[in-house]
Amino acid sequence: MARCTLCNKLMLKNSKSGYCEECVNEKLVAVLEENERLEQRCEKLRGKEQETRNANATMEKEVEKLQNELDLLKREKEKIQNEKDECLNTAKEMERRTAQLSLEMEQLKQEKKKAQDELEELKSKIVRKEEEDNNKKEQRAQAEMMFGLAFEHGFGVIRKDTSASFQWFLRAAKEGNARAAGLVAVDYFSGDGIEKDNYQAFEWSKKAADQGDKMGMIVQGQIAEKSAQYTTAYQWYKKAAEFGDYNGMCNVGIFLLQGKGVTKDTKEAAQWNMKAAIAGSGTAAFNLAIQFASGDGVPRNDERMMEYMRWAAKLGDPKALHCLGF
Repeated sequence: MARCTLCNKLMLKNSKSGYCEECVNEKLVAVLEENERLEQRCEKLRGKEQETRNANATMEKEVEKLQNELDLLKREKEKIQNEKDECLNTAKEMERRTAQLSLEMEQLKQEKKKAQDELEELKSKIVRKEEEDNNKKEQRAQAEMMFGLAFEHGFGVIRKDTSASFQWFLRAAKEGNARAAGLVAVDYFSGDGIEKDNYQAFEWSKKAADQGDKMGMIVQGQIAEKSAQYTTAYQWYKKAAEFGDYNGMCNVGIFLLQGKGVTKDTKEAAQWNMKAAIAGSGTAAFNLAIQFASGDGVPRNDERMMEYMRWAAKLGDPKALHCLGF
């Protein structure tokens, strides 16, 4: 008989293991329990291992995602760098082009200034040429008008010739001489040296008057007066008077005395008659003498009346000469 190695109890049967049956059972239970614990631990470890694998797989995905994002960022960075380089190159090119354009602009400014200077010089030459031409034209017209006056008055010519004087006046008027245009108008209106033509008289007197010629204004007034357009006639006579023409002053005085085309005003008429008489109008001096005789518009004064009557006669007024017995 043998004893159990663990519990030292006598065993009825020999055991190869050296343990009694109870110890064997206990040992087996313990082994099984230990195996179960180990199995459970292994299961936990397997679970942790799976979790670790899952975590590793997730991490790998995250790493892959991060790597992709990093690659994308690298590409974006490279793209941005390329764009930056391109912008820098463009900026440099723009700077170069700007400098070139500035140089070209400066050259253009210089060329423009040169062209403007040449244009101004050309304009000056044209103006000088026009002035020379106008001076020559004016001198020629003036000479033609003087020839006309010579034939009209018989100065320096064989005989008076109103027809020749008219032709010279007309030539000067066509050259733009305002005084000659006024003389042409006078001849057309009076029929002196040319057949009477009121239409031509009006046209030429209008041209002369528009250029400030007093004779043209007088003819405009005469044409209007002949057509009974007294207001228009008065306005033309008044304009000529304001330019210093004594015929215009005289006619203004007459219209004011008679109330033709304007409100009658004998006082103002006397003022215009006095201006005209001083300027050399015999008719105005005679009219003023009559006003002093009657006291119309001025205080009655026989001495002043005789003074202006003698002045009118001296100027050749036929009525004054008749009154004084000449």
